[in-house]
Amino acid sequence: MLLTLLLTLPTLQGATSYVPDDYPSIQGALNAVSAGDTIVVRPGSYFETALNFAGKDIHLRSEAGPNVTIIDGMALDSVFDFAYGEGPDCIVQGFTITNGRKWDGGGISIEPDALGNASSPTILDCIISGNVGDGGAGGIHIGPGSTTLVKNCLIEQNTVVNYYGGAGAFFDCTPVFENCTIRDNTVPAFGGGFAVWGTTLLTMRNCVMSGNFPDILTYVGGPPPTPVMEYCLIEGGTGEAWFSATCVDAAPEYATGPNGDAYLSAIAAGQAVDSPCIDAGDPATSFYSYTRTDGGFDVGVVDMGFHYPMTGPELVPSALIGGAAATVEIRNNAAGDLVLLGYSLGGGGPLPTPYGTAYIGNPYFLSPLIPADAEGVATLVKNIPAAASGQTVRAQGLNQTQGVLTNPIETTIQ
Repeated sequence: MLLTLLLTLPTLQGATSYVPDDYPSIQGALNAVSAGDTIVVRPGSYFETALNFAGKDIHLRSEAGPNVTIIDGMALDSVFDFAYGEGPDCIVQGFTITNGRKWDGGGISIEPDALGNASSPTILDCIISGNVGDGGAGGIHIGPGSTTLVKNCLIEQNTVVNYYGGAGAFFDCTPVFENCTIRDNTVPAFGGGFAVWGTTLLTMRNCVMSGNFPDILTYVGGPPPTPVMEYCLIEGGTGEAWFSATCVDAAPEYATGPNGDAYLSAIAAGQAVDSPCIDAGDPATSFYSYTRTDGGFDVGVVDMGFHYPMTGPELVPSALIGGAAATVEIRNNAAGDLVLLGYSLGGGGPLPTPYGTAYIGNPYFLSPLIPADAEGVATLVKNIPAAASGQTVRAQGLNQTQGVLTNPIETTIQ
């Protein structure tokens, strides 16, 4: 199966701009660049509010992850305001989104445009925390028609002043949440976690919900279609109509590590117990990134909940098809870094190396050293033999200049 996290993201071919190098503000960059472009935001705190893409498909991402790249809404409005018919190729990735305040959607507000066309941006690898909804939806408000994907986000400690939906409130939409942790959000009425209205069909997969007050999820104005909850840990969820056979009702057992306190407790990482979220996600979801405090990759069956994102070199393949050429990119390098790719068929690590533990197995193959371009991307194009269809491949990159391994991947050649 193709690596879901990587292959659901488009490879944008436009120009790349940097904040604050090329533009002093994020909104200034969003105004200036064109659809298909990428904006990379350097580490720092940015005090901006009601950021909008004006309908353009732009990939806005942090350079070094949400712990060091913070957008503060100054309690003036939503931090992000999507209301121009944005589609799924409009991407926000890798920020802490905090101190936003609005009637609905303190952190992120998603509404149709003036003609009624739905807005459906993609939100990845973000921490949405400390936002306020005066009416509802402290964390994220999703309006009619939206099919927004929220993936690998930590949504915590958002609040509502008057009504519903501490983490989020959804109206006549079909949002999808994957590998998110939704915890410790509060409201004075109902829906400490999520509140849903009308025809909303909420889908959650590999997620964790805990500590939301006073409850987990509420229907407002009559029950919409039953939410789809698959492979989720929902603390206190037993007995709810949406609590499926693949869900778990237990304490999630968090642990504190170098980037925060939303890691999963793991005996292998030095904690006393294993979290019930470990290896408990959907087996059809490939592993990625970190849930362990010692930096061990989540390999095998994916863990439930938020994973601390990659902040170093990252391996991103195109589709792998027997008899066709594949493109593999190793991103987030410095310009000129020397990078190589290692891969193996049919098996994998752990394999000790001088740079850490690799997850390719013997026999393995190594590419020549590839210099990263001015954007920090090293690219390898390789023909896949037709006879390789159906085989499992494991791959991992190495930035030899920095002595750092990338994320491992495991997928089946089509």
